[in-house]
Order: sequence, then C-alpha cells, then structure tokens
Amino acid sequence: MTTKQELVDNIKEYLQVEEEMKVLQKELKGRREKKKLLTTTLVDIMKTNDIDCFDMSEGKITYTKNKVKQPLSKKYLMDCLGKYFEENPDIHADDVTNFVMENRQVKTTEGIRHKIQK
Repeated sequence: MTTKQELVDNIKEYLQVEEEMKVLQKELKGRREKKKLLTTTLVDIMKTNDIDCFDMSEGKITYTKNKVKQPLSKKYLMDCLGKYFEENPDIHADDVTNFVMENRQVKTTEGIRHKIQK
C-alpha cells in the first residue's frame, strides 16, 4: 500500500470513528437526561416515604444528602468584606479570611447512589 493510499484510508477511518462518537455522545446525553429525571423521582419517593436504602439483588440504592459550600465570587467577596468593615473597624487579614470562608452559603444536594455488591 502506498503512503498516499494509507493516508486516505486512515483519514476515512478517522472520520468514520469521529461520526460514530458523535452518535454515541447524543445517545449518552439522552440517557443522562433520563437518569437525571429518574433520580429526581426516586429521591422524592425515598424522601417522602423516609427510605434510606433499597436493597436489590445487584446491590443497593442509597439515598444521600451532600452539603456543598457555595463557590467564592468577586461580588460575594465584596459584599462580605463590606459588611465586615462596617461592623469591625480594627481588622486583621486572618479575621477577614475566616469571616468570608465561614459565611459562604451551604447548598444541600440530594441524590441516590447504586452500590454494587462484590
């Protein structure tokens, strides 16, 4: 096989693989959306009926609750520092940092986790 023919064949195969990947990505996106809807439904049911764990033959599905602190944005940092300086004219950098870090909003995310038995 000549170098030119090999190049053409590799390009064709590359484009075919790239197209297959696009199709698979679309399918994956659809499945992620469906899983997200099912997760929301399951979380609501498990929360309403006070179910922490659902045992199955393939493992178990557990209801989880995670608390995540809000990321620091410039606007939030400026607001917190403005409040802090109004209330405390004698300041130290450590105090300001601690104040900002401790006053971030905490976001609670709920979900389910499938644990497979080994």
